[in-house]
Amino acid sequence: MPLLVLLFTLVALQADDANVEKGTLCVLHKNDQECTATEGLTVPVVPAETSRAFAWASADGSRLLLGTIAAKASTVSLDEKSRSKVTLAIAGDRKRGWPLDARLTFAAKEQEWVFPLSTKVVPKLRSIRVPPASYLMTIAAEHHLVAKRTLNAKKDIALGEIALKPLPLISGLVVSMKDEPIAGVQIVRPDGKIQTTTNEQGQFRTELAEPIPDEVVVTQAHFASVLLPLVNVSGEADLGTIHLGTGFKLTLRLVRPDVENLPLRVRLLRETPEKNEPSPIAQRELPERDDQISFPDLSAGKYVVVIEGKETLQRLSKEFEMKDTDREEEIRIAPFRLDGSVRIGEEPLRGGGNLDLRGPAHAWRVNVSIDDSGRFGGSMWQHGILIGFLNAADTNELVFSPQLGTDPSAWDIQFHRRYIRGRIFDEETNQSVEQPSLKLQVVSGDSQSNSVLPIEPDGRYSILAVRAGTYELRAEAPEHVPAKATVSVAAEDSTDRQIDFPLARGFQQVVEFVWPSGQPVADAPVLEGIASDGYGINAERTYTTDGAGRLTLNLRRGEVKTIYILPRDGSFGIAHVVATESSDANPLRLIVPAPAGALRAEMRDADDKPLPAMLIFRFNGELIPQPVILHLTGQYENSPTLRVLNLPAGAYEIWAVPVVNYAFAALAGRVPSRAPLRVGLTMGEQSVTVVAGPLN
Repeated sequence: MPLLVLLFTLVALQADDANVEKGTLCVLHKNDQECTATEGLTVPVVPAETSRAFAWASADGSRLLLGTIAAKASTVSLDEKSRSKVTLAIAGDRKRGWPLDARLTFAAKEQEWVFPLSTKVVPKLRSIRVPPASYLMTIAAEHHLVAKRTLNAKKDIALGEIALKPLPLISGLVVSMKDEPIAGVQIVRPDGKIQTTTNEQGQFRTELAEPIPDEVVVTQAHFASVLLPLVNVSGEADLGTIHLGTGFKLTLRLVRPDVENLPLRVRLLRETPEKNEPSPIAQRELPERDDQISFPDLSAGKYVVVIEGKETLQRLSKEFEMKDTDREEEIRIAPFRLDGSVRIGEEPLRGGGNLDLRGPAHAWRVNVSIDDSGRFGGSMWQHGILIGFLNAADTNELVFSPQLGTDPSAWDIQFHRRYIRGRIFDEETNQSVEQPSLKLQVVSGDSQSNSVLPIEPDGRYSILAVRAGTYELRAEAPEHVPAKATVSVAAEDSTDRQIDFPLARGFQQVVEFVWPSGQPVADAPVLEGIASDGYGINAERTYTTDGAGRLTLNLRRGEVKTIYILPRDGSFGIAHVVATESSDANPLRLIVPAPAGALRAEMRDADDKPLPAMLIFRFNGELIPQPVILHLTGQYENSPTLRVLNLPAGAYEIWAVPVVNYAFAALAGRVPSRAPLRVGLTMGEQSVTVVAGPLN
């Protein structure tokens, strides 16, 4: 997508004649911009051989107009009637210096406008006229998070006030185990960049830049480094007192054959219960022929060391646990040749692809190319059984290697040759539909996968059904009712299946989500139902509100949907939507309750011992489905303690149920027969103890 950048500062001009429209026109020309004062709605421009983007600002700075000047055109029209009107107001945090210069971007499929708003003008802007299209609008300002809005500006749209959120500020005090302040301690981001250092009193206070890290490392020579999680930090977060204890040293001696005598990269990562992937702690370059490296100042915990060579498969990881002493370990590089192949039926995979290969403990990840004859491989270091994701034209599959390590090692991936094919089209016209999508969920044994399938211009699709299991397909298109189909594939099946999706035009119901203040709840996830995947973790469907807080549902006559909105600022809302004759004309307005309080739940058994469990709750008498609860809590593993932030005020009925192997689907629509714990949540945080027990 070509990037058309308009670099100018909007200037407020004084209008001598109120009847003549005055303003400033800025045109991009040969990677430069030309801005001129204008009068009237038809403005002369110097012709050019190619089209150019332009932006016009009214003299008072309250209105913008975006457009394109056609090739060889000598005038540009500022006619507002041919453009959609986007109304908005931009606000920021006065504690962070607002108002500030801002950068506004409108990105469409074929074109992008980027331009600055000066400090004086940004509070005045009230409307923007744009060519009818779908856009991603972003607003960036110093000391604030970038605000993003998806806009369907094919007609006028009201965004209300867009309040830029301040970048998170974190602060804390770093002391020794004797509570003595430590100066010069580094607070390091995951990418290795130093965020800040402590002062003479051991204090730090720093603004986090985007992307906001999930964690930082607190490190100082001769002390044990600390990995500090940053969970849902916003505004100003005091991380409290951080104690640094005695550090320990991990010394590694590498044993490598002469043929592998090359410079190496050595990475150290730390495993944490909160994350599936270990967190980077340090990185070193090991020169050619050197065989020893040390990592000092480590705290007790589990670590992973990754050795990397110059070729794609030259990766080797090993796990270590540091306790209360220094440790020396040997890592032996034993290279071997991997010879891999992919076959569909009796034929090699044609057309190429790639294998997304993961190392043990998720410590490394590489992309291995598969050539046009279905072959892959090379010099490899990691022994054992590995996992990968095969990506090819007709299939995306999870695969497991055999035991690797012998020289050479063969990995032959073979799939059954059987297809699910069909077409997506309009039920009435039998013609292809605009912007179709087809989602596929495959459940096979204890595994499942989700993907979005490519569709040909005539609406045709093709799936290579390599695994035995259940294939659930969901076809969608704008202004049509979604349709789904389920296909069961047995291990011995060898025949193709034909599944067509004639999509019906139903009723369109617009749901408008707003805060109590009337501001739209923009770009928020909306969940519907529970996926039929046997797990109950995922919603059947996920939508997103647009920049005006609106969501359009396509429904059959009389169909009822219950949807749950989960704003990024917290809270949640419930909407029961019914399709009627008047649905197209009457938007449904839902006021989402503002975030009010937090809930900390301690789950215990009948003997008052901590018991890992999952929560079930009703809100104001309505049962909340498990995918919504999991989204609110972020808890996908059993835990004896759970803290849920930014909940709406109301009456909660709470149960705790131990769940084994993610079998959350068993909870669908059910509550235990025993009485719940009842909580009236208003402001602040409430701590409760919930006795966990079986569902029945």
